[in-house]
Amino acid sequence: MKQAWQWTSLLLVVCLVLGAAPAPKRPLPDVLLISIDTLRADRCSLYGSPRPTTPFLEEFAKSAVVFDAAYGTSSWTPPSMASLFTGLPPRAHGVIKGTIRDGQAFNQELLDDSFTTLAETFQAAGYETIGVSSNAHLAKRTGFAQGFKTFRELPWQSAHEIGIAVRELFAARTPGKPVLLWVHYFDPHNPYLAHPPWIEQAGAGAESWRTFNGAEQKELLKAARESSDRSRMKQALLALYDSEIASVDAELRQLFQDLPISSGAVIAITSDHGEAIMDHGWIGHGQSLYEAETRVPLVIRTPHAKTGRRVAAPVSNADLYGTLVDLVGLPRPPRLSRPSLLNAASPASSVILELNRDTLDHGSVRSGRYKLYRRFSPRSTIELFDVAADPSERRNLASTEVTTLTRLTKVWEQWVTAWPRFAAAKKVTDPEDPELIERLRSLGYIDSGEDK
Repeated sequence: MKQAWQWTSLLLVVCLVLGAAPAPKRPLPDVLLISIDTLRADRCSLYGSPRPTTPFLEEFAKSAVVFDAAYGTSSWTPPSMASLFTGLPPRAHGVIKGTIRDGQAFNQELLDDSFTTLAETFQAAGYETIGVSSNAHLAKRTGFAQGFKTFRELPWQSAHEIGIAVRELFAARTPGKPVLLWVHYFDPHNPYLAHPPWIEQAGAGAESWRTFNGAEQKELLKAARESSDRSRMKQALLALYDSEIASVDAELRQLFQDLPISSGAVIAITSDHGEAIMDHGWIGHGQSLYEAETRVPLVIRTPHAKTGRRVAAPVSNADLYGTLVDLVGLPRPPRLSRPSLLNAASPASSVILELNRDTLDHGSVRSGRYKLYRRFSPRSTIELFDVAADPSERRNLASTEVTTLTRLTKVWEQWVTAWPRFAAAKKVTDPEDPELIERLRSLGYIDSGEDK
């Protein structure tokens, strides 16, 4: 031991004399990934919502990068979060379905263990990996715990309960070891619940929120069909939904105050998908690729950042994996070939959206200010929108903007060729768990067989 110490000392002296002293190893920063279920961007005050729904996110964004046109890869949880965890589009990871029929939940594909997940990459680099999931689709049984040393499942629990678990697990982490912490909140998902004091800010036109407080999706769809004042009902639902967002934002503020998060941490806050609230005739998600169901918030804070900036170019949550790996300085898995989200993106960069659920087969290309939306089944349609001028996607330009339509159609066709479908294994949810089945049914994870 003494001889080895002497040799080490001699080597250090030589390095100093030659001016080549070894650089100290840079410590790895903690990484926090926050995903908030069913959070559409345009209902966040960070993105221009008229109500102050996200004051904490606004403060956080002052020293972060805000993406103004971020998208989940699909419009419901399993495919979008599988893309976030693998860096792959839905067709390439195969987690695209999951339904309930005849009282049984089935066909939830497994996230295949042949893919190296974000958590596995960080774990291999020496990180302690902690995951807390509040959505039963993001579970150990469906493959989403891959790479997490600690994985806590709290399906359908409130943001407050999730926060309690996060504080407990973070306090029990290994001292001196870098941490990757993933937290998934559920609250903005229907049924929408009123949260004081924010619900009191509903204002005129939304007084009927009490009628819909806690109502399940089926009840809301029925009420919408029978409503004599759909505008008033929409305002009531938005008041409830906005209060859910504000409540989660407040919980996030408290969590960030309580956790010992250093200024050197990497932090990303996003969502899996949005929510239609009487947009295009629907309430919920997983039924279309319109903006309400796919555009999400995305905010990334880099270590020791002092100022913030905004990125206008369209981006995908599938590229968050590679971005976090780059920020920490870890080697990328070979398949993560797209550039970091923090690189200067071209205004012509394209984002691909997919929905392959039950009888639905939809695809979309978002590029620059335009968006191509193709339905292949159960009926074939072609729509083209200028989302900058028409964010509600009401004016179909497919018959007038032929050049743009042709260009984006080619992008879609090239994408399909580049990414052949991966056939994931199926996982049948235990049919003897009627509580889970009924809960999934009430939340809209149902094969309704309806042609919207």
